[in-house]
Amino acid sequence: MITTYINKPHHIPLLKECIRRIQLFHPDSDIIILNDSHDIKIDIEESENLKIQKTKYYRCGEINAYAWACENINNYNKFYYIHDSTFLITRIAIDLNNIHYRPFWYSSSHVHDNMTGPEVTSIINKFKINNNEINKQAHRLQQGYGSIVFGGMAIFDTVFLEFLINKTNFLSVVHLFTTRNLRCFFERLLYIILSSFYDINKYSTYSICGDIIDHENAFNSNVFLNLSISRNPYIVKIWQGR
Repeated sequence: MITTYINKPHHIPLLKECIRRIQLFHPDSDIIILNDSHDIKIDIEESENLKIQKTKYYRCGEINAYAWACENINNYNKFYYIHDSTFLITRIAIDLNNIHYRPFWYSSSHVHDNMTGPEVTSIINKFKINNNEINKQAHRLQQGYGSIVFGGMAIFDTVFLEFLINKTNFLSVVHLFTTRNLRCFFERLLYIILSSFYDINKYSTYSICGDIIDHENAFNSNVFLNLSISRNPYIVKIWQGR
């Protein structure tokens, strides 16, 4: 699954390169492009293994990947979710080892994290989980403790999706993530759900690609790219994609 929002000329070549690398390293996989640019046609030839679909929940960004997976839970055993400006550098050979969810990227919480306000409260209140625990963990993230799942990029299986559907009531609130602030909140909410309700201990050790915040400013000097390849054997994120 690849989420994309096309609004600049260079976005299409980046998306095509993203697809090319998946086809190179995972020729056996289906590729679903979730296009959040509803009024723009993506100039890519579809095939049996490559489909382009408009996002069901407009302007919900990466949350659409999880919604699409939940709605197609009976069609696949394992789901890989990446952004259109993320590129494979080898075949991903990850055994979920009964974890059922592994993020491609986790990130440090940010000093400007904002997980309060009526919109956030409305989403939290609609989840079928312990709201007090969510609020407590959200407060800890605001104080600089814990991590976030950057962009929601991850590998997960149907066991995780069943948990998401049955234990969190995710599909009833997915349409509410319509602003950038709320999509960022989703990255934090994923970490809270995983660490507090899904019993994933030492969560950061399951990240495939390290802490993106530490390397963000190093990109222009190519230090970021070199560190990513040496530390992260599977994928690299191109910040200039946006």
